[in-house]
Amino acid sequence: FSELRSEARRKQGQMRSALRRLPAGRPRGHSFVPPQEKWRSLQDAVRSRFPSTSVAVESYASSYASMSKQSPYMVAGATSCVVLTSADVACQLVVQPGEAYDARRTLGLALFGLGYYGGPCKLLYLGLDRVLGTKATLRNVLLKTFLDVFAHTPFGVIPSFYVVTNAVKGVPLADTVAQLRREWLTAVKGSFLFWLPAQLVNFALVPQHSKMAYVSGLSFAHKLWLSYLANRDAYEARRRHAESTTGDQRVAADEARGLLEEKKNDETLLTNLKATTTTTTETKKKHTSRPPDRLLARTHQPLPRDLRLTDRLNDYILY
Repeated sequence: FSELRSEARRKQGQMRSALRRLPAGRPRGHSFVPPQEKWRSLQDAVRSRFPSTSVAVESYASSYASMSKQSPYMVAGATSCVVLTSADVACQLVVQPGEAYDARRTLGLALFGLGYYGGPCKLLYLGLDRVLGTKATLRNVLLKTFLDVFAHTPFGVIPSFYVVTNAVKGVPLADTVAQLRREWLTAVKGSFLFWLPAQLVNFALVPQHSKMAYVSGLSFAHKLWLSYLANRDAYEARRRHAESTTGDQRVAADEARGLLEEKKNDETLLTNLKATTTTTTETKKKHTSRPPDRLLARTHQPLPRDLRLTDRLNDYILY
């Protein structure tokens, strides 16, 4: 055991001496590469692969970044308003089709994106950078992600979404609170699964002037699902009512069609009965209106004397 311990100490001393002889600035071992350097290397690869497209994108990104630095709240609100409006339009036309377009529902999401993401949400991101710093260290990234996903989203984003959108649609506050109690847990679970990896990337790689653009872009999918969840019960109720109304109308149409067929059958039967009665009456008139000519002639002529009594009786009976 003593020999093994001495051998381990000797090897440890050799490793230390070798590390001391390394030149200055050379990374020792497996060092942590900052996410910004990885992002820059990815940008360089994209620029070399698509030069013209990357130039246009960089021009748009730089102009957006400059506007966002000058007016952070206004640019964040306008970006979120456009993205959330398109999300609800897609939800109504693609995910929940078959109804008349609800403009107040879309207006609710537009106002929520303009007011919330352009106000409290942007203020929160700026405050996190002031308190924790803008450097994307592992501690800062995890702490910001935890605060945003597990505190801000369930107790800020989701309640505000239900209150603002239902207020625009004219839903009473008591009904909004009841709906939020029913659907809060489902909305929180889905938001956790969606925003946890997304916010890790956001706080690690995205600069402050583009954070709301990144969040708003991902909010297209998230708010499309949240809009579907918030309006699912009402949509299903209207669809069931429409189906029941259609079924009642179909039954009423079938009954009306049956009554028409019965009326037509009665009319046909009455026509046939009239025709039969007319034919019978004409037949009776034909046979009873006047006697045969032979009998009339015999009636007005004197009978021969030699005609037997039986023949005469037969002719009178027939007459």
